[in-house]
Amino acid sequence: MFSVFSLLAVLLFCSSFSFAQVTSTILASGPPLIDPCGIVISPDDATLFITDYSANAVFDLPAIGGTPTLIASGYDFENTRGITISPDGGKLFIAGLARGEVISIPSTGGVPTILASGPPLVGPHDIAISLDGQTLFIADNGAGAVFSLPVEGGSPTVLVSGPPFGTGPYGPADVCVSPDGSTLFIAANYAGIFSLPVTGGAPKAIESDKLASTLTLSIDGHMLFIFEHNPLFLPGAGGPAIHSLPVSGGATTLILRGPPLVGGGFMSVSHDGKTLYFADTGFAERYSQGPVGELGRVFSLSLVITATIDIDPDTLNLKSNGKFFTAYIGLPTGHNVADIDLTTVQLEGISAITDPTYSFVTDPSQYFVDHDGDTILERMVKFDRATVRDALIGTIDFVKGVKFYDITLKVTGKVAGTSFEGSDTIVVIEK
Repeated sequence: MFSVFSLLAVLLFCSSFSFAQVTSTILASGPPLIDPCGIVISPDDATLFITDYSANAVFDLPAIGGTPTLIASGYDFENTRGITISPDGGKLFIAGLARGEVISIPSTGGVPTILASGPPLVGPHDIAISLDGQTLFIADNGAGAVFSLPVEGGSPTVLVSGPPFGTGPYGPADVCVSPDGSTLFIAANYAGIFSLPVTGGAPKAIESDKLASTLTLSIDGHMLFIFEHNPLFLPGAGGPAIHSLPVSGGATTLILRGPPLVGGGFMSVSHDGKTLYFADTGFAERYSQGPVGELGRVFSLSLVITATIDIDPDTLNLKSNGKFFTAYIGLPTGHNVADIDLTTVQLEGISAITDPTYSFVTDPSQYFVDHDGDTILERMVKFDRATVRDALIGTIDFVKGVKFYDITLKVTGKVAGTSFEGSDTIVVIEK
């Protein structure tokens, strides 16, 4: 049997794999979907809007899954790709690849409005909207350029054109806007990931190794999620995949490779930051195995790791005057507690103690412990007891004559840049 110290050595020197146990859920698959491609979540996180470039249509779908509902179709929706939504949720904006158009429709469906058509647009592939809802940003891989366009329509303005972007398969394929509204992030097939001021200028390379086809941003703006291009044209590439990448650059982290991901498409993140949605054309699997329309699907991926939390003490007497309140954090297989960022750990909004004068903050032999005796180490963190006690007093609805209260407390934080959360229930004894 491993000792705690041998387990600690393994923990500190093995490589971590942050999203190894990602949870996926199929939300819709097959007809009426054929090749679902573009996807965006409504501001209230209740509804997904999906473009389908073979159905020449736009659908809505409950974010919890169900049957897609047709809201628009026809000539103007031929081979549409990316989609975005106004901040108030009332209007959809769509990149019309085949006809070199930018289209808007009410999110409830209706007659399309052509906002721009023809040169300088060639093949609009994706579209994003500014925070104030006044400007559209268009990634046009046919033109090898990124444009801006007023939401009311008009003449597109070139923000960047030419190298490092090519055209067609080598052109800008996706675009998204930073949470502060100042920066565009652009995925260019075979070229990589770039940032660009919303006013235009010189693109800055962030990542160039992955075949980045589409991308989206985490809600806090610190992390990019990138789709690695369908490898049919590059045998041995390992299959399509989704990765995360810090916006400042650095190493990518694999989130998913393999089912339910089989083809390509766009992504959208829920506004609570907990879920990544993917519209998958099913192209890779269908191309080799079945007829068109068989395997298009929409699925979700959880972006929050479920942690096991054990709070000590199990019973808190509000009259007691102890100094610390302790939580033990366990992570599922495939995640490494050594990657937990102590500065992000909170208990119901109360930050963990990070003062380096305490050895339980600086000494790994003290904060990596096998608390439950299962030979798997947990990360021990401590909170100021008085702060926790005062917070509980302010939230418990005390009833005369009732002495004991069951209280569930949530611990949150980040591990290798990924959010985790978990809860434990303790008994609180009234003063």
